[in-house]
Amino acid sequence: IHLMLPHVTNLVVKSLNPYVSGVLVRRGYDLLACRKFFTCTGLATAALCLLSANSFAGSVWMSTVAFSLAHAGFGLAPNGFRSNYLDITESYVGIIAGYGNTLGSLASFTQPRLLACFLDRFRSWPLVLATVCASNILAVAVYSVHATVSPVEQKVATKKESTTIPTLLRSGLRRFVLKPDGKAKHL
Repeated sequence: IHLMLPHVTNLVVKSLNPYVSGVLVRRGYDLLACRKFFTCTGLATAALCLLSANSFAGSVWMSTVAFSLAHAGFGLAPNGFRSNYLDITESYVGIIAGYGNTLGSLASFTQPRLLACFLDRFRSWPLVLATVCASNILAVAVYSVHATVSPVEQKVATKKESTTIPTLLRSGLRRFVLKPDGKAKHL
């Protein structure tokens, strides 16, 4: 039962994700905010629970609870980071999909070997759990800053349209309208 509970917890949380998404959307959160909520909350929860799991090494039930809560966090996270490749680019979806799948495969291939090296060299499960926690916290930091729901091509086009705005703001002109040709008109 102890080996099963973390996976059951993960399944329950994944089943509740659509409901939680609906609640967030009804409360006015946009797609990017929802994705950041799920990914950052899930990975941070998993990190905290795994970090505390070592302190419960003497209790089977408490360590099961810690691992179950960590799996609950891992159940939340994919609802945010498993975005569509069309959210990143419209013109280069195949290339980005190839990079994404390659990186995912490399991580799946490398992780067990890294774990084995840590255990052979240091014989320390706390170090293994701390490494997972650190990678989760790093992922939260990177994702919270770089997550997007706008394709790169749209961002570049928007940036090109607004190139004259910083110049106008520096010159003290606060009220203007951006015309279709990309130039700003003072009001």
